[in-house]
This record gives sequence, structure tokens and C-alpha cells, in this order.
Amino acid sequence: MLNNPFRPGFGSWPPSFVGREHVELLFGEGLSNGPGSRHHNSLVTGARGLGKTVLLAAFRDIAEQRGYRTVAVDANDGMLRRIVRDLLLLEDELSDGNGWAASKIVTGASAGVVKGELEFTRPNPSNPLSDDPMTMLKPLLERVTAQVVGNGGAGLLLTVDEMHAAVPAELERLGNDLQHVQEVAFAGAALPSIVDMIFNERGATFFSRIARFELEPLTTAESMEALCPPFDDADVAYERGDMLRAADRTLGYPYLVQLLGHEIWHRLEPGDPIVPELLDEAHHEAEQQAIMDVLQPTWRQLSPSSKQVLAILAEDSQGRGTVKNIRERLGKTSSWVSVYRSRLITSGVIRAAGRGVVELTGGARAARWIQEQVVVEE
Repeated sequence: MLNNPFRPGFGSWPPSFVGREHVELLFGEGLSNGPGSRHHNSLVTGARGLGKTVLLAAFRDIAEQRGYRTVAVDANDGMLRRIVRDLLLLEDELSDGNGWAASKIVTGASAGVVKGELEFTRPNPSNPLSDDPMTMLKPLLERVTAQVVGNGGAGLLLTVDEMHAAVPAELERLGNDLQHVQEVAFAGAALPSIVDMIFNERGATFFSRIARFELEPLTTAESMEALCPPFDDADVAYERGDMLRAADRTLGYPYLVQLLGHEIWHRLEPGDPIVPELLDEAHHEAEQQAIMDVLQPTWRQLSPSSKQVLAILAEDSQGRGTVKNIRERLGKTSSWVSVYRSRLITSGVIRAAGRGVVELTGGARAARWIQEQVVVEE
């Protein structure tokens, strides 16, 4: 079948955006109520694959519908320079043509220079500024926000994705400046590990105090709502019980739901129904792709001790195990195991599965993949 409606790419808009309506409502209220309101500044946290990036896009859509101008960046190295770059471009757009303009694109890479970085000049500047984004950020936020409002807009929204990857000094600077330019609305997204970062880093008071949305997996009903409508619209026949079991196997991860829908659609021929065999094949491929996209990059960043814990869980065919077994196998104390249990839950690799029990979020396929990695790395 042509024109696959499912979009299993990080940040891609799904055909049905479900399960986050309450979060959208609260953020919209924050924009309406203005600076000082609870959700005017918000932080979205959750494991990979739970839809954080898509939710930030939804926030920008809500803001733009209300007359806000938006700036969106990722928080990798050079975060502040990218924010400054986009603010300068917006300032130039809003000005009478005598504002900042991109003068050169740096295509090479050298020490202190980010590949693809823009350099800016301003004709006859009345208030010359340093080209250091650390010092440029606050006055730019103030000027651009004033310009947006002066041109009849509602305000400025800044969104920052992957905040856990930010350079601490840049994150501190951003928080300090946002704290003093309260007219700017802010929304960030990060892995749960950001919590340790914002509470432990000096000067991260702003981010530790803003409203936080902790995303949870979708319910089975919500997964069905995200999965079924495109097939219903295309008059594709299926047994609801079969589709219900397939949706339940996604464990409520929106990214895996999109992968599953994509793989089902990809395998259908015009006029064919969705049969259990097709669902099994589609789920197998979707889960394998999710492991490569979600677990693999996380695995690379884990410490040897974290990998040891996962290796023990992976010995079970379903990726489940008790905290007691982990402690005894590694010869560690309860407090040691508790620390690594918490870290792995925060990174989204495992989850609590009952009192004293944890399991791999990727289930059996994650267990097999981890076993393969352990063999390779020995």
C-alpha cells in the first residue's frame, strides 16, 4: 500500500497524537496566564521513545496559534550560539531591515568553531555587542521579545530539546537569563537524568523550579487510538482482539507504536486484511528497529557497572530479575544496587515490575540484544 501515514522518526508528527491532551491543556493555560503562571515555563522528561520531541512541537503549534513567535534548538554543544543565531535571524525579520544579518557560513571545523555555524554582522550598529553568546543572550531575548510584542504578537517561546546533553555552563547561563527575562515562555525536553543535573549544578535554580511533566507510557487504549484510525480510514479489515494484543505489546511507547503501524502498513497489499501472522512479523521488525534506535545509543553511554546489571537481567528470556539476585550475583551491597537501579530507571533502560523486581523496557528482544553486546565486548 502506498502513502504510509505512520511517521516513526524522532520528532515526526504521528497521524494521531494521543495521550498528551492534559499536558497540552496545561501548557496552553500557562501561555494564556502569562509570566509567573505555573506552566508558562515547563520541562518535559521521559525515557527515549515517549514522545518528548513531538510534544515540544505541539507546544510550538499551540503558541503560534496564539500569536507567539517561536525559536527551537537542541541542547548539544553550541546550544547558546544556536539560540543566539535564531534570535538574530528573528530580530532581523522583525526589524526594518537594518538589523543583524547572516554574513558567512562556516563550513569547516576547527577548535572552538562549530561546523555549519553562522557568523553575523550588523550595519552601523548603535549598540555594538560582543560575539560571545554568553553575553549576547540576555539582551537579545529582551530585544526580540519587545519587538514581537511591538509588532502585535503575543510573545516569544523558546524550546530546547535534549537538555540532558547541554554543557552545564551553558545550561546555567540560559537558566539565569530566562529567570531575569520573565516575558519569554520556555519549554524544554530531556531524559530523566536531567533531574540530577538541574538539582546538582550551581545556578540551575530556574530549571529546578519550573513545572515538570513526567511522561508515562500510553495506556493500551491510547495505543489503540494511535494505531487503528489510519487502517479504519483505509477500510483495512482486522480483528480488534488481534490489534489489541499488538498494541499491548508496544508497552505504550509512542515511538514503538509508530514503528508497528509503519511495518503493518508496509506489509499490506490492497484489499488484504491484517492477520495475526502479519502482526507478528511487523512487531518483530518494529521491536528490532526500536532496540537499534533507542537502546543502542543509550548502551554506549552506560558505565561498565550499569552494563553488568543489565547483563544479569538479560540472562532471563524476558529480561526480568530481582534486586536480590543482582546483589548476590555481583557481590554488592543493597545501597550499591539501589544506586544503579535508580540510574538505569532514570535512563529509561529498565523499569520497576513489582516489589523487588525490575525488567528491561525492551523486553525479550532487548535481553537478546544485550546478550549479543556482552559477547562482543568480552
